[in-house]
Amino acid sequence: MVAIPSVFLYNYLLRKTRQEITKLENYASEVADRIELDASR
Repeated sequence: MVAIPSVFLYNYLLRKTRQEITKLENYASEVADRIELDASR
């Protein structure tokens, strides 16, 4: 009986972790773009 809720929780946490990774990657890309833009001036 414990296995099914554990799978749901695992999938939920995995999805949230992937969402946060995507947010961080997007932020890092924006920062890199700004640095590159400033360096080209």
